[in-house]
Amino acid sequence: MNPSYEKKYFEFSNAKLFCLLSVIIIASALLLGMVSAVSAAGQDVTLTLHSTSTELPQNKGIYLSGEFSAPVTAVVTLKWEANSSGIIGNYNLNVNNGVVSGRDFGFSGTGNWTFWLSWQGNSQYNRAESNVINVNVLPAQAEEETDYTIYLVVAAVAIVFVALGAFIYSKRKKKQSASSQ
Repeated sequence: MNPSYEKKYFEFSNAKLFCLLSVIIIASALLLGMVSAVSAAGQDVTLTLHSTSTELPQNKGIYLSGEFSAPVTAVVTLKWEANSSGIIGNYNLNVNNGVVSGRDFGFSGTGNWTFWLSWQGNSQYNRAESNVINVNVLPAQAEEETDYTIYLVVAAVAIVFVALGAFIYSKRKKKQSASSQ
């Protein structure tokens, strides 16, 4: 065999091997880049807000809580507005294993109050906004005063019966001691 032919063949084989390795490295880099791009997008998650009431007088309060559709541990923001005036408040709530810690909420005015939860997301899940809860806050109701009249009548009748029983008992006791002498 011609030595120059073997050398060219060998060089050509190295070139093929180099090209093949380059293609594999580039393809791997693209594939890994695409995989990380897909995982960076995250999964969608549902955030749900709950309320104990949607209509109540101003002097009463509600309890707000929530939940995720996945076992997220994070901090969410409870946001609210009154009478469509724009966001007038927010409060951070802890989330443990998908359960949003609750908060008691009292009202400073009447009208339609709107509440929702907002979360910025993380490396695993996309950002989420909860359902909106509207609460109709009515003017405060006067506290009902307890009428103690019935209690006083029952107590007076009971005292009269006890006194009458004690009186009858003492008369019988005196009669028995007078007859035994």
